Amino acid sequence: MIELELKMKEAVCITKFHFPETLTFRKSYTVLAHNEEQGLLRVQGDNKRVRWFPAQFFDLTGKALCLQTYTITIEHEGMKGNDPRGDSDTVYVDFADGQCWHAEFYTYKKIEEETRHGLGLRYFPYPNPVIVVELSRASIEFVVQDLLDRLQFESFFTQDR
Repeated sequence: MIELELKMKEAVCITKFHFPETLTFRKSYTVLAHNEEQGLLRVQGDNKRVRWFPAQFFDLTGKALCLQTYTITIEHEGMKGNDPRGDSDTVYVDFADGQCWHAEFYTYKKIEEETRHGLGLRYFPYPNPVIVVELSRASIEFVVQDLLDRLQFESFFTQDR
């Protein structure tokens, strides 16, 4: 087993949903050991127990997306003729460190229209769409924050720069 000792290296917890009684989101923990082979960090949790945790739940760089402030731009927001329950749009998320990401958001109604009527498609050929009931700013803001909180943002969004 490969175990590397890290002298006073700090790791910030970037998960809200795993180990809720043991780790606190955005709290810094001293890394006691790092097993790179198994992807584990040894830290002392909030309950004072020292144990191994998956390294993916920590940020060692200070650059984790879920720790940064961001702004959301919705490409066609406010345009006349948009149907919030039956349309699609591109959403851009710009982070404080300069990174820009985008994703395609579709409503259920839009997918139904494109697969049954408009384009006559037998399937929906768009990779990793974010499917929502409504294309409202509130809905999109909720989805972006939820994907960041669940560490799934990069599964749906593509980095531009």
